[in-house]
Amino acid sequence: MSIFSRATVVSIKDYGDNIKEFILKLDNYKRFEAGTFLQLTLKEVTASERWPDSRPFSIASYYNDDKTMRLIIRKVGRYTTKIFDQLVVGATCTVKYAFGEFILPMFDKENEIVCIAGGTGISPFLSFIECLEKEEGLDRIKLFYSVRTPKDYIELDYIKNKVRKGNLFLYCTDEKVDWAENRRINIEDILKNTKDKDRADFYICGSNEFIADFKKELKANDAKRINTDEWQ
Repeated sequence: MSIFSRATVVSIKDYGDNIKEFILKLDNYKRFEAGTFLQLTLKEVTASERWPDSRPFSIASYYNDDKTMRLIIRKVGRYTTKIFDQLVVGATCTVKYAFGEFILPMFDKENEIVCIAGGTGISPFLSFIECLEKEEGLDRIKLFYSVRTPKDYIELDYIKNKVRKGNLFLYCTDEKVDWAENRRINIEDILKNTKDKDRADFYICGSNEFIADFKKELKANDAKRINTDEWQ
């Protein structure tokens, strides 16, 4: 059963002109799995009322004592433009959570977790990192993260601090920087850095094209456990 909650914006961080990080504090905060998503509406409603116009967003954080959730939102249309205009610090909205099956394996605590992120597709993997840190399993994660320009990286310092250097692979397609490959991720990058593709859990999140391409490539190379975040 989904959980309804009023949420208050406690902080906002800008990433360029069209991407923002919102930290929401929830009145009704219950445990949820890393990798799930919520529905957000700008209207204040209760569980007994008809759910109004809303948009889904990955929860970019894990269950915590602060009773907060992080959302990474790209302005791409009418409703996200309204969110950017109306959700200032102190403003409120309503969320309904948690949905989806893009979650960490429940019983496997040993095999690799290979995350492939394009742009704001990093969102669910931030929750993976927080969850695995609590479970003392951060060494299991390998993260392939591609953006267009350096300013498009989200929480990069945090990621570098948490993900082991040999397990983090950064790509920047439109600009050259010393610490990232100046190209797209390719399937060879992923396969050569995965110890056992038959047992690894692969997770893909990004644009629809990004997801479809890597899903196809992994299947063509006989990867067995492929998870995609395709609700959007």
